[in-house]
Amino acid sequence: MVNNFNYAALLPKVSYRDFLLGIQNSLNFIFVFRKDGKVDIIDRNEILSGAAIDLNEYQVGTWKMGERQNLALKFNPEYDKEDGRFSQFDDLSEQYKDYKDPVNTYNDLAAIASPTFGELRRVKDTGKIYEYKWKVVATEDQYGNGQQFDALGWEFVSTGPQPFVFGTGYTIDEINTAVSPIQDELFVWVKFPVVNQKGNLLSMQSVWKDFTLRFLATHPLLLGSQAELRWEDAYGLFENRWRKWAQFLATSQPVEGEFQFPLNVLTYVNENITSKFRTNEGEFIIEENDTEFGLNTIGKTFVKGYKI
Repeated sequence: MVNNFNYAALLPKVSYRDFLLGIQNSLNFIFVFRKDGKVDIIDRNEILSGAAIDLNEYQVGTWKMGERQNLALKFNPEYDKEDGRFSQFDDLSEQYKDYKDPVNTYNDLAAIASPTFGELRRVKDTGKIYEYKWKVVATEDQYGNGQQFDALGWEFVSTGPQPFVFGTGYTIDEINTAVSPIQDELFVWVKFPVVNQKGNLLSMQSVWKDFTLRFLATHPLLLGSQAELRWEDAYGLFENRWRKWAQFLATSQPVEGEFQFPLNVLTYVNENITSKFRTNEGEFIIEENDTEFGLNTIGKTFVKGYKI
């Protein structure tokens, strides 16, 4: 006798809001809900490269320019506390400036000629992070007498994946998502995503534990196999979905201005609020706008945004 298999029970319990924010802050899409019940799915990268709507004739006065920002952006996932694969995880984001280029294997790590004290390296084949630091080395002589001494060397400090950090600023702006990362493991010559969680272990299938939303991608070379949706490397989320927008965010310049819109133009601006706009002073995107209304008049519209 075979029991019914309930696919719905295998889905993570996540709110609709967190699900959409997970997509938005992982894949860099935004959702605009229209009054007619339709939803526009907009690629943020296309905003920067798309055509700008000219609002110059409606501007009153000139822009008030803010100070250009210099931020570090931290893409902050929600690590699944029930996944045993993260039992040795420690957030190293505050040391993001200490990261050097990753290496393929631990042997490559040990072969680095002149490492810098405090530098961090990720070993790709295991996903582990090591720091070059003082560590305690224990030895035994030929008579079995134990000795300990301090030495500089590579010390394991955390598993990965780590939160991805971009930028050079000392102020960190966090982009949060309800999506958990997932570790992968090498089988033969291909890496596959793996978890270590109650409910999916052969010895604990009778125990159920909620699990956090995760995203997987179809492997580009092996049809049908799944791969971890990682942030690092040339095929990662950052290089393919975020670099252009992140460069804009990290160095964006706040601007404020006043406009006198007729009703049809105001409506058009609000219906295309995610578009790029421009005046003679340059291109910008709108973060928020506020319009004054009288009984029979439309007053000024006050716009806050960021110069491109």
